[in-house]
Amino acid sequence: MYFQAKLRPDFHRFTSAVLDWLEKRPEIAADCIGIIGRSLGGFYAIHSAAHDPRFKACVCWGVLFDLSYYDQMRDPARRGFAFVAGYDDAEKAGPYLRDTLDLSGQAERVRCPVYALHGAQDVLIPATQVDRLRKAMAAHADMTFDIPEDGNHCCHNLYAVVRPRMADWLAERLGART
Repeated sequence: MYFQAKLRPDFHRFTSAVLDWLEKRPEIAADCIGIIGRSLGGFYAIHSAAHDPRFKACVCWGVLFDLSYYDQMRDPARRGFAFVAGYDDAEKAGPYLRDTLDLSGQAERVRCPVYALHGAQDVLIPATQVDRLRKAMAAHADMTFDIPEDGNHCCHNLYAVVRPRMADWLAERLGART
């Protein structure tokens, strides 16, 4: 059976259900679980960490704070967002997407350490999104921003450089043994 969830404001219910299941597994250290999300998943990583304090670390791999810029977004990205929200018409999807994909009032609730990676040359998600996350999480005690100047969307062009950085950061925050 194929299952495809549409974009929704309560996405954290899915990640919380995964945590519920993992906590029942004796081979899993439930007190050492982090979350990582790439591109739109970066939004959902922050969103999930804001709604479930059981996450002990969060990696936002591509900073999407909100879709306030949706009307200026170019196709096919705009149509893609509409499609995954369950809309055939990108214009009609706008209000739902702007309302549903917004970390305002949520990012401030994150209590675990956060690592945010964003390519300075990203043409899909503007750098102003990083500024919005930085402002929302200004009081956060353990927040790391990594913005490579030559990085494109999610630093796809720098995988060999950024993946080890994220993995090392996550391992350090979760207490991995070396």
